[in-house]
Amino acid sequence: MLSRLLMRMTFRRPPPVVAVVRLSGVIGRAGMFSGRISMESAGPLLQRAFRQPGLKAVALEINSPGGSAAQSALIHNRIRALAAERDVPVMAFVEDVAASGGYWLAAAADEIFVNDNSIVGSIGVIYSGFGFQQAIEKLGVERRLFTAGEKKSLLDPFLAVNPDDLDRLRRVQDGIHDNFKDLIRERRLRRQKEMGLFPEDLELSPRDPECPPWEQIGRWPDLQGRTFSEEEWDLRMAVYAAMIDRVDQGIGALLATIRERRDPDNTVIMFLSDNGACAESHDPVPDVPAGPRESDTGCFLPWANASNTPFRLFKHWLHEGGSATPFIVHYPKLIREGRIESGYYGHVKDIMATVLDLAGARYPSHARGYPVLSTDSRSLVPNMQGVERENPETLFLEHEGNRAVRQGRWKLVSYYSEPRGFIAGPVGRGARTGPWELYDMEADRVELHDVAAAHPQLRDRLIEEYGRFSERTGVADWDRIQRDLERFYGE
Repeated sequence: MLSRLLMRMTFRRPPPVVAVVRLSGVIGRAGMFSGRISMESAGPLLQRAFRQPGLKAVALEINSPGGSAAQSALIHNRIRALAAERDVPVMAFVEDVAASGGYWLAAAADEIFVNDNSIVGSIGVIYSGFGFQQAIEKLGVERRLFTAGEKKSLLDPFLAVNPDDLDRLRRVQDGIHDNFKDLIRERRLRRQKEMGLFPEDLELSPRDPECPPWEQIGRWPDLQGRTFSEEEWDLRMAVYAAMIDRVDQGIGALLATIRERRDPDNTVIMFLSDNGACAESHDPVPDVPAGPRESDTGCFLPWANASNTPFRLFKHWLHEGGSATPFIVHYPKLIREGRIESGYYGHVKDIMATVLDLAGARYPSHARGYPVLSTDSRSLVPNMQGVERENPETLFLEHEGNRAVRQGRWKLVSYYSEPRGFIAGPVGRGARTGPWELYDMEADRVELHDVAAAHPQLRDRLIEEYGRFSERTGVADWDRIQRDLERFYGE
């Protein structure tokens, strides 16, 4: 306080203030001086931290294996409320562990920083207890319990486990765990909105119906009847994350080489990812776990559902979860300042016209004496220059029976093979063509509200346009292809 006063007296600007709050220990209410983290103990610390004059950010030092879900949620919500009230960012720094409820606390931050040796995650709900029914029987002790109401006692330690009690406990755990998972997905979407990727009013899609609760993940079989332990599920995501990290390192090394050998301001760099997370149970060598060179597997539907936030469905479908991909372009000579453009939809085919435009080249009409098919590719150079453009083109899409039409703000889409492939049936087989759905992409990018019934004329017109596209380009009937394959393979 004295140093800040002296700075004012000497006309020096005080330095920016970052308040640090340490949250260490098991989470649970047991008093302020018990060594536990609770709303009672953490609340005053948080209040004092966010009231600091000149506050620019709050740093959370987290070292907790978890504990009470209710206390975790209360502290999380308090952090978010104070951050919104003071309009300051929150950063979490994980020390040894931020597991279960500890991760719940970390999720309150805008950014999470971890050490390579930190233990992070373990989103789940656990209950433990003891059974003394045989002990009191041997001691000759008579158990007396009187209740008013049918469900006042749960898993009495002096009685054998009651299946109804166990079912009630699992329902409670499922509800708490669903809240936890929903919170993580909501925080992920909040971060995406803060980055400008989506508008503030965008809804979050519900958890996919084929995605089992985490606490039941080891009991849900896949199509082959196999179950996987939590450790195996953890390994899948760990290997997937490691692959992403290797891609990131490779891109960094490539950019470093460009800076060393070329003019980076005169080099066009384009990056885009695959069209949605893959939910397919691809596992041709099941005896080899994820990771080694010999492995050939995937992350499967539960992890794909988390990766595809906020969209629904996955790679293979033509809903946004299987057709939208981020496209990043770096070209300082033309792109003067970074920005996110979400109102204009391009297509992969537009890369051709863009490259030709940048190179000052023309698309050939003939090559080696043979005519070359024309392209309807559109250059993205005007977008790179900051020119706001309409979306005049109608896009037609088809993939393994899935169909879509994008025209301005409207998207017409129909799925083929609704089951996702983890527990309800194989992806892309069988006569499962769904109805045409219509979405207003400006108001409903996540495709949650089908307005086909409210706009029947628009729906029918787009269906007719898709039919003409399908006939013009020779789109094959996917049901017929499946029948031919089944006859060929004898299935």
